[in-house]
Amino acid sequence: MFAAIESSNIVGYKNADTVNGNFNMVAVPFTAVDGGNVSLSDFTWTNLMGGDAASETTDIIDIWDAENSGYACYYYYNVEGEEDWWNTDEGGTFDEQFPEGLPAGQAFWVETAAEREAPLMITFAGAVEGASDVSYDLVSGNFNMISNPYPATYSLGDTTKVVFTNLMGGDAASETTDIIDIWDAANSGYACYYYYNVEGEEDWWNTDEGGTFDDQFADGIGCAFWVETAADRDAGALKITFKTPVAK
Repeated sequence: MFAAIESSNIVGYKNADTVNGNFNMVAVPFTAVDGGNVSLSDFTWTNLMGGDAASETTDIIDIWDAENSGYACYYYYNVEGEEDWWNTDEGGTFDEQFPEGLPAGQAFWVETAAEREAPLMITFAGAVEGASDVSYDLVSGNFNMISNPYPATYSLGDTTKVVFTNLMGGDAASETTDIIDIWDAANSGYACYYYYNVEGEEDWWNTDEGGTFDDQFADGIGCAFWVETAADRDAGALKITFKTPVAK
């Protein structure tokens, strides 16, 4: 059903727990062992709810395309002998539509069915991204779903691990500032942050309740998140660069 995990050729493992009957934002934390991309079938899906058609009783994978403002959605077709990940709308399999697979850092939604015996858990296994840094060029004036391609936590303000180029900050959150939205599936809500860029007081501040990112995430984050990018920009498009936590 899924690729076997052989501990002899795996650098690391990471489990992603999910909340039943909700959207869960997860991301690929590793490359394949050979450094390449991975397929949905390379993950270990414990308690996965599949079916012969997408429905309220199947778990759904939603992959966001910021360029075209749309999702590619997949469910696990579990008819014996024909098991595969199928597109919920247009037909075709995941591997046909994503022949190059998913890179480390690829984020996606997992919509979990509510009626189930046990929660879905996804186990990722593979190698740590080998590049010393990985950059994302974001689409302006849209939502961009991204994640750290390295299996490590970080603070938004830690420039040794993450660098924002052409970031639009301000003295208050507005349509002219870039916003980071961190999803909490357990409470079905977001914690949102903008960059307060008043000289001498620069920091990432919560858009709604006050307080800084470091106050509210003292241990940092290792999760996927949305970046809402301002459409009208003083400079170019926002670029986010993650740096490897592994000594080279």
